[in-house]
Amino acid sequence: MKKLKTIRDVLGGIWAISIVLRILSKITNLYELPKWSGYVITSTIVLFIILSLSIYFKEKNTIS
Repeated sequence: MKKLKTIRDVLGGIWAISIVLRILSKITNLYELPKWSGYVITSTIVLFIILSLSIYFKEKNTIS
């Protein structure tokens, strides 16, 4: 369970950094994010949600 939480936290960090980079690129127009980065961000969000749900249900089952 601890490894799943660690992986989820790392994915959350990647997600947060990508949001900051996307905002900075929109505001400054210094660089343009490649199209493939959108796919990476989307897959990170989906994995984050799946891990969060699985951790929630595993903890709920062990408590009950």
